[in-house]
Amino acid sequence: MKLYRIHVYGRTAPYSLVLSPAQSGGGSLPSVPCPSLDRLTQVLLSIGISEAEINKAKGALNKEGGDGYTIDEVQLSDEQVKRLGFVPAA
Repeated sequence: MKLYRIHVYGRTAPYSLVLSPAQSGGGSLPSVPCPSLDRLTQVLLSIGISEAEINKAKGALNKEGGDGYTIDEVQLSDEQVKRLGFVPAA
């Protein structure tokens, strides 16, 4: 298990997920598109993100001039990273 930040961007579909190591300077993986808010919700729930946190992300995405939303300190297994659509870093 590794610590990550999940960044969610986009005011309309498709939304983008970006995964980066929680430690600064680690770089990020390429973005993964998410075709709808429903799919975004399903994917985040599948890795253990709470509905309250997902609702905060949705609110930030819908906010005029919003920069997206970051979920900090998310501990993920390689399987969960794959579930998000990323290839785990070595």
